[in-house]
Amino acid sequence: MKPGEELAAPLSVRDVRILVGILAAVEGFVRLAEGDGHLARKMRSQLESSGYTAADATDEEVAQELHGLGQRLRRALGEKVYPQRSD
Repeated sequence: MKPGEELAAPLSVRDVRILVGILAAVEGFVRLAEGDGHLARKMRSQLESSGYTAADATDEEVAQELHGLGQRLRRALGEKVYPQRSD
């Protein structure tokens, strides 16, 4: 399957909601790992191979991409999405 292609079978709202929660949790773990965590490395590799980030992406860039993906899923559910704060 190529990026941008439609899925053969639609996801249920329930499926998308759980994926949003999983992405939020993974985003948090990546932010806490500070570069040395297996999960951060795995997510960096997955995002890079899918064309979302560069191979040398920082943990913050990986976390931002995970956040963005979660936000896009929330928009697909029809939820109002607010920009991420940059504190």
